[in-house]
Amino acid sequence: MLIYCCRISLVPSSPESDLLSAVGDWLAGKIREPFPVGTLQVDGQKRLSGHNAEWLGVDHGGKRWWAMRYSHPDRATKGREWLTEVGVCRKPGSFECSVLLQTRESSALVDPTVETTRPKLVEDIFARCHIASDTVGGKPQPLRVQDADGFLYEVSNPERNYPIIQISYDADGGYLVEPSRLASQLAGVANVVFIPADVDTFALEDALGGRYSCYHGAVNVIWPRSRLLRDEAAPILRIMAHQIESVLARGKRPESLLLAFVCHRMNDLYFQTHVSPEMVQAAKHRAALEEALRSAAKPDPEMTELLKLVDKDQRGEISQLKSERDDLIAERNEARDHVRLLEGEVESLKANLAKMTQRAPATVASGQAERMRTLVREIASSDFSLELCLRVLTDLYPERLVVLDSAWKSAREAAAFRDPRRAFGLLDKLCTDYYQCLVKSTGDTEARSVFGNAYSARESETVEANKRARKLRTFQYKGKPVEMMAHLRIGVKDSLAETWRAHFLWDPDAQKIVIGHCGKHLDHR
Repeated sequence: MLIYCCRISLVPSSPESDLLSAVGDWLAGKIREPFPVGTLQVDGQKRLSGHNAEWLGVDHGGKRWWAMRYSHPDRATKGREWLTEVGVCRKPGSFECSVLLQTRESSALVDPTVETTRPKLVEDIFARCHIASDTVGGKPQPLRVQDADGFLYEVSNPERNYPIIQISYDADGGYLVEPSRLASQLAGVANVVFIPADVDTFALEDALGGRYSCYHGAVNVIWPRSRLLRDEAAPILRIMAHQIESVLARGKRPESLLLAFVCHRMNDLYFQTHVSPEMVQAAKHRAALEEALRSAAKPDPEMTELLKLVDKDQRGEISQLKSERDDLIAERNEARDHVRLLEGEVESLKANLAKMTQRAPATVASGQAERMRTLVREIASSDFSLELCLRVLTDLYPERLVVLDSAWKSAREAAAFRDPRRAFGLLDKLCTDYYQCLVKSTGDTEARSVFGNAYSARESETVEANKRARKLRTFQYKGKPVEMMAHLRIGVKDSLAETWRAHFLWDPDAQKIVIGHCGKHLDHR
């Protein structure tokens, strides 16, 4: 079973002895015998108490090929063997190295549970060799608002063939996933970026868009774009803070979980360019055959030409099979992304359902739960929208929320808004954390801590002094016109797709929040 695979580009001019020295010292620690560089430069093998190592190299086709495989039995699981491979392909202007970890089981009865790990050899290579700048991972990079354009270029680059892991800070300004540790774990596998605690995540989201930004401790995994659907956005996997906290509560490291997620998706792609001992052996056979033909006492032109034709046909068949395999892998990954998206929507709605059931009285909970099950099925099979957002909220908090007809109408008219899930998050806080502040009569004084820059208790003086602007923010409630200047906001652009406002008021007599508008940014003139 393939567990882990990474690829590392070394500076082309760096000596091969640096890499072989790192491999030799790592092997020496495993087998407890010295492995000088000179030993690894000549084909050989070592067998000792179930620990086996073999290595070989050849110069062929203008390239230097070298590979090593080390195997040993699992210390805890009988019938399982672990194999670590290092492959090298060097040519003028290029020095590529790959490291692979896999298991081999003696039968189907062997315990299938295996934890994804990164071989320590990878850390040693990064520490002792000259790593080229195009190698991903190793060190986390900060992501600030001024970096947005460069980040979006990297995300949308159709030639990008590695994931990007985006880490946000939590409410305390810390990280549930430690950026440096994760970057080390994903060296040669994925790039890791983190949002510093002093960055305004609202401004960053305005610059990046909701798809490629995260906050409140969440982690965003941005996969490479599809080879088949080049015009589509890069697929993502969003891991929310509560999911990471549940991993920590079980005494596990979320970095290990992310390593497993990423390797599960990327192993097939990285394995395609891995240099195995079998590939080096095949290159040695080709080199020996070519040498035999050149040194033959009486060269046979017909035989030479026939061998060239057979070689050409075989290479063509291999290339065709690789292309078909790559297409199948891409199709499978597209299907996985779609499944993950639907699973994420269902999990989010399940969490809301659980929250509603806890709050509702026992006699009402059953009917409400059935209503939420209907919404779960509906939303899981259709696009989430502002209108659906309001429907869910009115079912979750019927005793706390009133949505006026004007709000429903504005939500339908804003169907083009791209990030209704972020709006849902703010409105959910409105009905929970902020609602509790209102009940305690500390609403406006504590609202900033609940919403940050997404909340404003008033409109600007220009708006409030403008008769038409005030009228746009006036709504019919209980048969009377009422102004709603307090609002939640996303975005600042004059764009129906990127900007959203929700205007509301607090009815202290009914103990309810009243939403009059949930849609586009209302005109201020």
